[in-house]
Amino acid sequence: MPQRKPQLFALIGTNGSGKTTLTINKFIKPFMKTRKILIVQEFDNEDKLNDYPLIDIRDKDAMDQWEQKNGVRRINAVDFEDEKVYLHIRSFVHNAIILLDDAGNYTPRNLQMHDIHKFFRNRRQWMFDVVTTWHSFGDIPKALFKFGPKLIIGKTVPTDYQSIKAALGPSRGERLWKIVDHINTLNNETEYTFKSVDLNSI
Repeated sequence: MPQRKPQLFALIGTNGSGKTTLTINKFIKPFMKTRKILIVQEFDNEDKLNDYPLIDIRDKDAMDQWEQKNGVRRINAVDFEDEKVYLHIRSFVHNAIILLDDAGNYTPRNLQMHDIHKFFRNRRQWMFDVVTTWHSFGDIPKALFKFGPKLIIGKTVPTDYQSIKAALGPSRGERLWKIVDHINTLNNETEYTFKSVDLNSI
């Protein structure tokens, strides 16, 4: 299979904004028969995701079976010591879609660029996509913005204005905030509105 660059998505929206439904419809249902999909939760705290079976990614037999069948599996981040869930995913899960649900709950705020590169740059990864969901822009480590994720933005909170400017600088931050503010206006008129934004074009 030809190698391609990994894709990183950051899906931002407040509680009840429709993040989980969008994740299922956009990243799970279209690929669940053709690719491996791993859902990472802090706990079993999202009913819509709890129907998918748990897997121990450190169990070689379980991973071999999943390799043959594809489909959706999930793990709980609390089952791993400290914040080592990322290290275990990098070591044991290859060429999958990784869905990091409510990633702010188990992602270190001081995440550095070399940590992100280490996670993505693995010779065994030739088709690797990561989808992260966040409650607000303030939850996202600044280094993640530098990696240039594709943003999927829903309803956000007013305090995100300062978080965006702190992460991107005054000029780019202001341009992104105008887009975010417009999306919030749309959400006041119609619920569950999300828009995709290429951060590299801001």
